[in-house]
Amino acid sequence: MKKRRSFVFAMICLCLIISGCGAPSSQNASGSNGGRTAQNADFEDAVAFYVGGEPVYNSEFNFHVVSAVNSYYESEEGQASGFDPGIPLSEQVYPDSEYTLEDMFRQSVTDDMHYIISMYNEAQADGYEMGDWEKECIKDFFESLDAYAEQEGLTEEEVFISKYGIPMSREGVNKILERGFIGEAYEKYLIDNTKYEDEELEAFYEEHKREVIMADCNTATLRFIYFADRGLAQDVMEKFESGDRSEASFIELVNQYSTDEVDIAAGGLFADLSPENTSVALFDDVESWVFDGARQPGDYSILDVGDGYELAYFVAQGTPLWKKWSRSAKSEEDIQNILAKYPLTYPEQ
Repeated sequence: MKKRRSFVFAMICLCLIISGCGAPSSQNASGSNGGRTAQNADFEDAVAFYVGGEPVYNSEFNFHVVSAVNSYYESEEGQASGFDPGIPLSEQVYPDSEYTLEDMFRQSVTDDMHYIISMYNEAQADGYEMGDWEKECIKDFFESLDAYAEQEGLTEEEVFISKYGIPMSREGVNKILERGFIGEAYEKYLIDNTKYEDEELEAFYEEHKREVIMADCNTATLRFIYFADRGLAQDVMEKFESGDRSEASFIELVNQYSTDEVDIAAGGLFADLSPENTSVALFDDVESWVFDGARQPGDYSILDVGDGYELAYFVAQGTPLWKKWSRSAKSEEDIQNILAKYPLTYPEQ
């Protein structure tokens, strides 16, 4: 699946920014404050591009650029890169590339909006409705905006201009948010809910099997407890061996010895794991144990993971890797077919 900027993450960051958390002032794709001032009523919202013939205006494009820039500013990657919001995007280079931040944000936002609007249109055709969580996020967004406007003594229009560089209406922003949330949620809905018959997956795999590494492996479900010290891992394993060696007993040890709250909440469970290495030559000792075809439920071992040790409890073998890969790849193919229905085009110069 193609990795994209998370629209939801961007909106969360933007809500924080509107609340006045000290993030950068807005910039448009050219890297400078864009649009008109509050006194200049001559602004004309030009078409940035088309998605399936539907015009996408600069105001919506700029909204997503500002969201992306602010998300990057808040991210570990952005902080580590030395990104300076006071310098135009066109004068800053994206790390380890030949591209400026202006180039990177323009392309990534264009691609993201192609996804969002295509998925939104499919959702509308399918009768898909936005969930309560998304509605609450939009409500929170406008409440944060209103609070910021009151705090700074600004009108709503002045807030939009100061944040996005161009005038926007509440109705227009609400539409942008709805399209974003619905588009992203519907893509996930399709991926999670589209069912394929085994015959479809088998036929797809036969056509693409050269692309699959270690197709004869099954996915695996295990429970883990991480230890920095092997001696402690050995002590806990001996404690496990002195009991009934059941999965329930292992979960009790997770609760007692794990230092990760997320792991504790899940009982140390990691479901449907797939091999990470790309060839049998790189198939390390950990994966050799986990994905051994002879592995049985109830097997356990201490695994050296390089920066520590995992006490592992094997729960079950799962879906054959070829089937999991085929389902994921076929789902991506379906998404790409939807995007093809809504081609990205640009206005004639």
